[in-house]
Amino acid sequence: MNYNTVWQKIEELTPLRFDCGRLCGLYCCQSDSPTGGMLLFPGEEAVYAAHPEMALHRIELEGFGQGVLLVCPGTCDRSIRPLACRLFPLAPALEDGKITCRLDARGRYICPLCRDDTEALDPAFIEAAKQTYAWLYEQPETRLFVEYLCRVSAPGGDPLSFP
Repeated sequence: MNYNTVWQKIEELTPLRFDCGRLCGLYCCQSDSPTGGMLLFPGEEAVYAAHPEMALHRIELEGFGQGVLLVCPGTCDRSIRPLACRLFPLAPALEDGKITCRLDARGRYICPLCRDDTEALDPAFIEAAKQTYAWLYEQPETRLFVEYLCRVSAPGGDPLSFP
């Protein structure tokens, strides 16, 4: 899968019409542990082969299998942000067999936007995220991962656990 094409679907959009990192001091870009990072979509790690500043860790994801966690140095070239960063704080939700979006319950401790409702979010960002998740759900190589994200990002969903 060509992730550059997928990334372009939401390239210029952000959750708010201004840099939401100003609300939290870029908290979602920081990591306080070696296992703090963003999950990559299957095959997305190939994009980072030329970026040694981005650490990749293979991890076991309960209920899914093996996944890849990207840990960045705290700042990055925005043009190479992974999908998880581009879509945050929205996560996929499966409703009546269709993919939509909701606030990612895993973000409630780090993102002020996850503590509110989606009214503050840019409607264009929400629509682009819905379309991106729906497209990813239709792809055989990412469908099971999107279903996994639906489970773990739900309120009361299984928390991510790392060895």
